[in-house]
Amino acid sequence: MILIPLVLQVAFFAQFFMLVEKIEALNQAEIRQSLIVDNINKLTALFTITWGTILTETLESNKIRAIDPATYKRLSEEGLATLKKVAPSPSFGQLIANVEELAARQYDLLTEFDDTEPNESSVAIFAKYRKLKLTLRPYMKKALYVNQALDAERVKLNAAQEEGRKYRQSMKLQLIAGITLDIILTLALLVFLLNGITGRLAVLVKNARLLPSGEPLRARVSGHDELAYLDEVLHQASGDLAKAAEYRKSVMETMSHDLRSPIQSAMIAAEILQASPLAGEGERTVKQIEGLKRNLGRVVKLVEDNLTIDKLESGTAELEISRFNLQDIAAEALDSVAAQAGTRSIELVNQVDSTIVEADRERILQVLVNLLTNAIKHSPASAPVYVSSQNLGHSVKVMIADDGPGIDPEQQTTVFDRFQQNSQDGKARQGFGLGLAICKMLISHHGGTVGVTSAPGKGSTFWFILPLKYR
Repeated sequence: MILIPLVLQVAFFAQFFMLVEKIEALNQAEIRQSLIVDNINKLTALFTITWGTILTETLESNKIRAIDPATYKRLSEEGLATLKKVAPSPSFGQLIANVEELAARQYDLLTEFDDTEPNESSVAIFAKYRKLKLTLRPYMKKALYVNQALDAERVKLNAAQEEGRKYRQSMKLQLIAGITLDIILTLALLVFLLNGITGRLAVLVKNARLLPSGEPLRARVSGHDELAYLDEVLHQASGDLAKAAEYRKSVMETMSHDLRSPIQSAMIAAEILQASPLAGEGERTVKQIEGLKRNLGRVVKLVEDNLTIDKLESGTAELEISRFNLQDIAAEALDSVAAQAGTRSIELVNQVDSTIVEADRERILQVLVNLLTNAIKHSPASAPVYVSSQNLGHSVKVMIADDGPGIDPEQQTTVFDRFQQNSQDGKARQGFGLGLAICKMLISHHGGTVGVTSAPGKGSTFWFILPLKYR
């Protein structure tokens, strides 16, 4: 692409140089023709004036006083010298010979008549007049030839001037055409180059955006420049990330299986021990078994939460989309946490409207249970927890409100991050801080958003917005 305008510009300047050379040659020819015409005009004028002066003064005074022979000779020789210098070709020699002959005869007559005395005899004067008459006859023919040559040179001069004008006009047109073509070609190449770069950049940007998501990079940037190199690096990084994600998934699954199996065995052993006669021998033993079961349950929950987060982050979590009534799911979630709320005399109020949504029923139930558990955990005893909804047209907003200690603005920005727990009331909380993070990931997986509205000492309202139709 770089060579195309370069080649065209070289061709254009070569043509332009040829035109300049041609115009320069025409200018030289025009100058030469102009000098020839000027000198012939001067010599013709000199001859005409000289002949007129010879005739007039000879007839009147028998002596020529107006023209000095030496001056005439000098002027005629200068004109002839210039004419010979600018003569275009040897064929011009006949004209110069005629001019030289006329100049010589006039000089001879001027010299001869300059020597005439007033008392010269009539016979001598008559002889001079006869000589003058004889001289005038061939002069008329030669003068006619000189005039014809002069006219021919004027025609050549006009032709040279016209040709020069045409070439100058052609040079202007070619210059304008060359500049216009150069601009058009430059703009066309620029558009072509920008389109190529823009398209390749779009592919590169798309791949860069896909890289964090873990999705495969299917499109590739063509070429062998820096953009193609960067795209190749992105594809290599995508491959490495895919291998790392697969390895992490394998590790998590192996770890979860290896942890869950002995923990579940321990849970079964604890339940058996709790049901055996040995458990009734002391209150301390019963409490220890209950504590063991709770701790084992927390570990199982941690493993399950980690597996859920890993699947959501890697994009391997599959949603089973169905249509259901959000009010029914809210009631089921309240039933799931009713025992936990009852231990602290917390009233659960269902204000969710009847709304049909398309989503993964079990995942939405999990979100509601996590948010309700969080609200019950932070609510004071005997304080109510409200679950309500608001129809937004194409989506629905679900809110879980409590009368807990609230959350300051700084903590609100990180409350949905992993391993973050609210300790506004200064009390230590149980759990690992994964529940809200899982809620955010599940709702985002459905194309929705989550948030919290709270202020210190004024309770908190956790909410999520869920599209009525899945994607």
